[in-house]
Amino acid sequence: MSTSLLAGIVSLAALQGLLIVLPRRNALGWLRPLRSPAWAAVPALALLVGTFAPLEIPGAASALILLAIVGAPILLAVAVLFVVRGPRVPVAIATAALAATALTTAGMAGQLSATALTALACLTVGVALARLTPRAWLLGGVLVMCVADVVLLGAGVGATASAALDAATHHFHGPVLDHAMIGSVAIGYPDLVLAGMLGGSLSPERSLQRRTGLLLVTLVGAYGMLLPVARILPATVPIALAFVLARVRRRSQTEVPSSARWRARVASSRNDAAKLLRASSRSAPSSRRSASATPARFSPT
Repeated sequence: MSTSLLAGIVSLAALQGLLIVLPRRNALGWLRPLRSPAWAAVPALALLVGTFAPLEIPGAASALILLAIVGAPILLAVAVLFVVRGPRVPVAIATAALAATALTTAGMAGQLSATALTALACLTVGVALARLTPRAWLLGGVLVMCVADVVLLGAGVGATASAALDAATHHFHGPVLDHAMIGSVAIGYPDLVLAGMLGGSLSPERSLQRRTGLLLVTLVGAYGMLLPVARILPATVPIALAFVLARVRRRSQTEVPSSARWRARVASSRNDAAKLLRASSRSAPSSRRSASATPARFSPT
């Protein structure tokens, strides 16, 4: 494995881990009134549209690239103001510096800046989907998207669509912000959105959010070691696995307090029973004494 390939794998793994820990608590919470199970189908549907539209509809690839370019400033502004943790002014200055670097600088600096901007835009979309999708439906939507990604890449359709999108980027000048790329390793827009969904769903639980971020970095890094063997991999797999493990961890955390409360109630019941026994044992001798002190009386017939 070359050094550039290894650096790309590690860097993109760290980037996806950051997308887990960056969302602030209750980010985009004002979207909750629009919650519906139908939003759970959006990630898989977006993946299907992004795969088949460039292959079947002339000009669709260029339209998708243009959509990413036009939508990026809005999504970045929302990310700075409402999504990313930390004081808004330093975050806004850092984002502006990234945008200036991506627009004016070529080479690795420009590539890294464009990748960071793409990730921030995807974070906004992911957190929005996390707020719009009920928790009970979120994991199912993620797993359906992961299965669709694996099937499409296994059938060779995903790689063909990616090539069509890459060809369309040559019609535009400057950063297109439709994917993240470091060195020779790239990850698509939907994969980054999925990581943002996971971060948004865990934002109320800061400790679990941090641990899941580290877990995803490990999973993506280990998964990326397969790239020398397989030229292209479905990047949704480690993110979906992190979703499942985070759900298991969250459920175990909720079950432990409930079992502790149950044990406390049992202990309280036992203490109450013991108090009743002690009270009855103290009152029993006095009742016997009072019974023996009272003479028996017989009524004449």
